[in-house]
Amino acid sequence: MLPFIITHTFLRKFLSEEVQLYSIYTFVALPIVVGYILINRNELQIGINYRFLAKIALITLGEVAIFIIFCIYVTDLSLIQSLLILFVVSIIYFSSLLIQRHFSTQQLYIVNQTKEKLEKERLEILQRITYDSYLSTLSNLINQFIQKTISLNGTLIIWKENHQSFILEQSGVFEHLSLKKYNQNQLKSTLHTITFGQKQYFSFPLKYKNIVNGWLIIGQKLNKEKFTPEDINKITILADTICEILKTTEILHGNQQRYIQLPSIKYDEYLNITLVQKVEEIRRNFALYLHDDILQSILAVKNMTESLVTPQKDTQQLIITTFQDLNKSIREKMFDIYPSTLSDLGLYQSISIMCEKLKREAVHQPHLKIRLEAEPLLEVDNKLQYTIFRTVKELLQNAIKHAQANEIRISLNMLNNRILIIDVIDDGKGFDIAADLEKNRYTNHIGLLTIKQEINDLQGEFTIKNNMESGTHIQIRIPMKGNE
Repeated sequence: MLPFIITHTFLRKFLSEEVQLYSIYTFVALPIVVGYILINRNELQIGINYRFLAKIALITLGEVAIFIIFCIYVTDLSLIQSLLILFVVSIIYFSSLLIQRHFSTQQLYIVNQTKEKLEKERLEILQRITYDSYLSTLSNLINQFIQKTISLNGTLIIWKENHQSFILEQSGVFEHLSLKKYNQNQLKSTLHTITFGQKQYFSFPLKYKNIVNGWLIIGQKLNKEKFTPEDINKITILADTICEILKTTEILHGNQQRYIQLPSIKYDEYLNITLVQKVEEIRRNFALYLHDDILQSILAVKNMTESLVTPQKDTQQLIITTFQDLNKSIREKMFDIYPSTLSDLGLYQSISIMCEKLKREAVHQPHLKIRLEAEPLLEVDNKLQYTIFRTVKELLQNAIKHAQANEIRISLNMLNNRILIIDVIDDGKGFDIAADLEKNRYTNHIGLLTIKQEINDLQGEFTIKNNMESGTHIQIRIPMKGNE
């Protein structure tokens, strides 16, 4: 409205009546031009619901017409005054909407932050409880192990964690010992004796990689005998074993805590990534179940059938052939669910096998060529191997099914900065996602949209370099995080 109002107020003395008259078209032209510029600048893909837009336009024009008629014929205002009032009311209305949206966005951000914080705290509490329970159980087992090795009237295990010492296990004569009341300066980095309750006891340092992580203090023998050099040697070996078990537990817990902290991942993205990982784990476990249980049972029954001595040779051969076909069918299905070759042969060989399999299955395209260009010893993070394999498979299937290509080239290259470049190029008929979305054919590209979302979750890039005349070029860039 602003250009129309300005031309009829401040600029009416400088502009002709014709210009003033045509300024009314800015009601429609200006929003369309600005919207078009913003769409192109942000490379947005849009689908237009013309029926919905027409309905909204009719309602808006009807409300504006009623308001102007009311202003002109009831309040005796001019057309310009009516439009000016409508403009001011619109500004106030949309300003209130913007303010409301701002507060809603802030509130949503606070809610998301709270959800992330609560989820993080829940995981930390759960892990802390699990870790403490595990340490408690482990210390009880260690105490039983010591008592079975040599009968003592008490044991005490002091452990250091985060530069603080605490009692991990105490029994017998040490049951009421408190570190706050005890002089810890007696604890040394070598085998020595300490005084407790006017009696002396042996203290064995718990060392891991020549660093003292705690102490094992033993009571006296129940039979009142003195410790022999053999007993001392035995307990020294026992102390080293105890330290290695406890330190390994501490390291594992520390690594687990690192993965709990997700400061850069939103709560919804965290759930999405967790869901993908769960699905991959289910696929892997099911494939292993088929391989380790079902296939082994089938092969065992097949071998038993082959070893049978029976006059019914035809029936025996039929059963053996059936088992062979079943074995082949299950192995192919296993490869579709989760390729076990990833751990045995690596990514390159697995993709190569998959290319040959898809080529055989494309019976309607006998002249189809699939070329794989990659280093046979390409090193990819273990956690990303299946994701990359599934991505390449989805792109290949899409090119075979929709592009009707005669030749497809897959290229995998690792840059020096550990970024994997995946190129899938075909010479098919190509496609236009924007046009397909406008015609509600988005179901043809669900696979591509899913891949794009998953690559975004991995902080990667997904690009479609489309050419309607010479096929499609899809490029994916995935940063490697490392297997640690």
